[in-house]
Amino acid sequence: MLVACDRGVMIDIGGASTEFALFDGGKPTKLASLPIGCLSLALAHVREIVPTAGEMGRIKAEIDRRISKTDWGEDAKRPQMIGVGGTLRAALKLSRAIFGLAPDQNDIEASHVKKLARLLRDGEDKVYQAVYRAVPERVMTISPGLAILRQAIKNFGCETISVSRYGVREGYLTDRMLKADGGHHIHRKRKEG
Repeated sequence: MLVACDRGVMIDIGGASTEFALFDGGKPTKLASLPIGCLSLALAHVREIVPTAGEMGRIKAEIDRRISKTDWGEDAKRPQMIGVGGTLRAALKLSRAIFGLAPDQNDIEASHVKKLARLLRDGEDKVYQAVYRAVPERVMTISPGLAILRQAIKNFGCETISVSRYGVREGYLTDRMLKADGGHHIHRKRKEG
C-alpha cells in the first residue's frame, strides 16, 4: 500500500523525459521536466540491446549533467520518493523477483535500486532471466531507467521509493472522465455500494 507522504519527491521516468515534483506539506514546491528518458537514452547511447560499461558511463554522465543543471533550491533533500510510471513499476517487479519482496509490497529500498543496476551491469544470467520473465518489454530500457532513478535517489538523498500502481496517464483519464460525467458516475457507485 502506498503510504501518505508529507514531504518528498515524485518521479515519473518516461521514454523521452523525466518529471519531478518536490513537495512539502503535501503541496508541490518545485516542478521540473528534464529531457532525459529511458528510451531516448537507450536510442542515443546503446548500439545493441544491453548497454556496455562504456555506454552506461556515457548515459550516467548525461543524466548527471541534466540533473545538476536544475536549481532544486536550498533544501532539496527528501527521504521519501513516490514513483509513478512503467519504469518504476518495472523496478518494483524486478525487486520482487530478485530480492523476494512480498507481492503486495510497493516500497523499494534505495539500496535495492543500486544492487539491481549493478547486477544488470554485470550481466548476470539470473538477472536477465528475471527481466525477460517479469518485464520483457523493458529489456532495452531498464538499465537507462534505473540509471535515472539512481541519480535521482542520490541527488535527493532518498531512502525509500513508494511505487504507485497508477501513473499520470491514469490520473489524467480519471480526471477527464469525472469532468465529463460531472462526477455523477462515482456518486452513483457509492450510493449503490
